[in-house]
Amino acid sequence: MKQSSTRFIPAVVAGLAVAIYLPQAVMRSSWSDDYPLLLDPSMEKVIADGRPVLALVNNLVFGAAGSIGGLALARALGVAGIAAIAAFLYRLMINAKWDPAVAVFAAVTAILLPPFHAFAGWASVFAFPWVFLLGLTSGHLLLRGVRNQSLATTNGAAGLLLVALLTYPPSAMACWIPLVLHLLDYPSSTRRGGLPVMVMGLVVAATGVLSLICARIVMTLTGVEADGRFTFINSPDEVADKIRWLATRPVPLAGRPFQISSPGAIEAFLTATPVIALTIVGILLLIRGSTQHRITVLGLLAICSGGTILSHVLAAENQTEFRYLAGFLVAAWIMTVAAIHEVVRRSSAVRWTPRHAIGVTTALLLILAGTASVAATRNVDRVFVAPARIKEAHLQSELRTFDPTQHDQIIAIFPDSPWPTRPNLGIYSTRTDLAHPWTIEANLRLLIMEEHGPTIRPRIDVGTRVPDDLLGVLVVDLRPLWSHL
Repeated sequence: MKQSSTRFIPAVVAGLAVAIYLPQAVMRSSWSDDYPLLLDPSMEKVIADGRPVLALVNNLVFGAAGSIGGLALARALGVAGIAAIAAFLYRLMINAKWDPAVAVFAAVTAILLPPFHAFAGWASVFAFPWVFLLGLTSGHLLLRGVRNQSLATTNGAAGLLLVALLTYPPSAMACWIPLVLHLLDYPSSTRRGGLPVMVMGLVVAATGVLSLICARIVMTLTGVEADGRFTFINSPDEVADKIRWLATRPVPLAGRPFQISSPGAIEAFLTATPVIALTIVGILLLIRGSTQHRITVLGLLAICSGGTILSHVLAAENQTEFRYLAGFLVAAWIMTVAAIHEVVRRSSAVRWTPRHAIGVTTALLLILAGTASVAATRNVDRVFVAPARIKEAHLQSELRTFDPTQHDQIIAIFPDSPWPTRPNLGIYSTRTDLAHPWTIEANLRLLIMEEHGPTIRPRIDVGTRVPDDLLGVLVVDLRPLWSHL
């Protein structure tokens, strides 16, 4: 493909990401943490998590949003970040000598992976794709610095990584993805592939320690106590538990791209193993040289893939949330696409390969991309948009009789049964954010502020029974929502 014909491909790739995610992102909706973030400009919780730069960014954007309707601004910024990631991934793949058509497929499908559904549909995480992009840029600069033996460029990469770590460490670990592409580009040279991995390890270690120090300083200056998320594994039992978690959660998820369901052990094994096996076989075919060399390069790829979830590996909690695994899933998907491409390339050179095998494979991959885009938009709607619309319509109906001169208290009546869920992983299992106890008070308060102004602040309580004395009390009955959600 000529240079002139590929010049505009990054813009096309970015445009596809916008076309997929933006229509739902700009709809009026809000979810879970969005409400307290709108109400609390101090962002103390974010600082307590060790993310002071994210606290500053959230303060600016949520302050500009100002209301539930204004959150479309934050989500649009998130979609812009996703589009930038898709374009940059394409450019990185072209630099790694990928075929342009394969690079387009890989870049577009990468941003259809489950973590990006939340990045587009949830205002609270709008900054995460931009942190992911910072991580990618840091890894790209580090490779350039190592290649050109430029200390200034390497220091620049470290500086970007430090900012990313102070914003959202899981997304910052995307810095390892350019190294995955680098190893796939130079599979026959252990030295050219291994040196950047070693340098990246040193840079991650140094900036990681520095980011923890900076986060602690900010906590001290602001008088905020560290949250439980700001703790790390420190015992053999925790290490063993972490290893079990890695083997049973992230690794199977790498073999189940685009799937959000929570599988049992047998289902996970049967569905993930073929994809993982295909990826390993394809990568081994891609690598040139002796068996020892192939194993070495495969080991380096495993180190880089593991590096993408390093922040979560070191953390004490073992929470399986797709947003924590964005870098890992993208790295795994890139290797899977590279493996499939190598297997198809090799097969096409064999005489007994069916005549139309390449065309059939291409058609299947295009069907996969189309199916993944439909699944992404459906998941955004089912988790974030539709439940918010149903819930808000009900709350506005219940608040229609609220009179600030007559009501000084609101009691939200919850159903006796837990809110229904879906058999999916992480936040994608929720049918309503009312399952999160911090949601309802802030949600009601924001709706009241939109209707009556910021000075009207009635007391808001939660219960499961309507009180006998209703003098000055407005009852908001949430029980009818149970059957609608």
